[in-house]
Amino acid sequence: MLFLLIGILLIGVVSIMAQGNGSNSNDTIICNSSNLELCTGDSDCTDAGGYWYNGVCNEEEQEDEDNETEGENQGLGQTIRNRVKAGVYTSPEGEQIRVSELAKNRLRLTVNGVEADCDCNLTQETVQNKTKLKMRLSNGRNAEIKIMPDTASETALQRLRLKVCSEENNCTIQLKEVGKGNQTQVAYEIQVQRHAKLLGIFRLKMQTKAQISAETGELIRVKKPWWAFLATEPEE
Repeated sequence: MLFLLIGILLIGVVSIMAQGNGSNSNDTIICNSSNLELCTGDSDCTDAGGYWYNGVCNEEEQEDEDNETEGENQGLGQTIRNRVKAGVYTSPEGEQIRVSELAKNRLRLTVNGVEADCDCNLTQETVQNKTKLKMRLSNGRNAEIKIMPDTASETALQRLRLKVCSEENNCTIQLKEVGKGNQTQVAYEIQVQRHAKLLGIFRLKMQTKAQISAETGELIRVKKPWWAFLATEPEE
C-alpha cells in the first residue's frame, strides 16, 4: 500500500510539472506562419508568409474586387498587394512591363521587346498607378525587381561580348533565385550557346551563363566550361 501511494503521488507531481511547462511554452509563441493572428503589422505579416489587410494578418490573399474597393475608400496612397496576373504594368521608373501567363504557372516579363521567363512566386504592390514587382525568396525575404529584363540583358551581352540574345544563338533569359542562406537573391540568368576555338584549332559550341542581380543590376557571376581558358571567343 505504501508503494502504491508513493506511485500515485509521483504521477500527480509529474502531471503538475507538465502543465506548468505547457503554460510557459504558450508564453513564447510569436508571429510566424503557424500563428499569423499574432502578427501586428504589415512587415511582420509579410515576413511570416501572410497577407496584411483590414488591420489583420490573413492566410489568404485579398480578392481583387476587395483590393479595388479598399483603394477607392482610402485614397491613391493605399498600397495594394496581391499575386501578379497577366496584364500591362507601369514600373516606378515609368517603364511598361507586360506580364504573360505561361503553362505550369510560369510567368513571362517583357520590357522593350526583351523577355524573361520566371518559375517563381511574384507579387505586386501598386501605389498611385505605379507597380513594384517582388519575389518571395526561400529565406523569407521579399526581393524587389528593380532591374528590368532589357537592362539586365544589355549588361550580360556586354560582358559576354555578344551583340544580341536571340533564338539563333539559343539565348534565353530567366528570372530566378540564386545563392544560399543570407546570400540568396533574385537574378536574371542569361544562358547562351556561342562559338569558340579550342587551342585555336577546334571549333566548338560553348554554353555560357551570366547572372545579373535584379535588385542592383550588378554582375554576380559568369559560368563557362572548365576548358574555357584554353579557348578563344570571337565577338558575335
